Amino acid sequence: MIKNRNQLKIRLKEDKESLIFETIRNDVKPERIGTKRKANKVQTNAFTLLTTKENGEVVDSWIYYDQNIEIKNNIITYFDIKGQPFIQIRIIELETITKRKWQKLHRDYKEIIDGIPYILKLENGGTCLVPVRLED
Repeated sequence: MIKNRNQLKIRLKEDKESLIFETIRNDVKPERIGTKRKANKVQTNAFTLLTTKENGEVVDSWIYYDQNIEIKNNIITYFDIKGQPFIQIRIIELETITKRKWQKLHRDYKEIIDGIPYILKLENGGTCLVPVRLED
């Protein structure tokens, strides 16, 4: 669980591939809700998310730590000038499995969605697709 800016900075520096950022609220561009993105560039004062524009071009969207943002319980919240939240991004922490285990899984229990591998997993008494990161 990422609870503040420092924890996010450390996690991005150590292993940015284990994080996915999903837009859960966007009052400016509501069509972006549900979009999942990966971190690209990581600096001491900011990081970027790979963003696809309307014309299909992929660009870096910068998130600066010193902006009007709050990071709490895996949620990044942007605040406007009046202090009202208008954008929220959920931080999804990926589990890691080996490529060998991925290959052994039956095709009914795994899927790749938007370039992100998922496995079917039992959680809280029900099955759901969980994003994972593959490693050697």
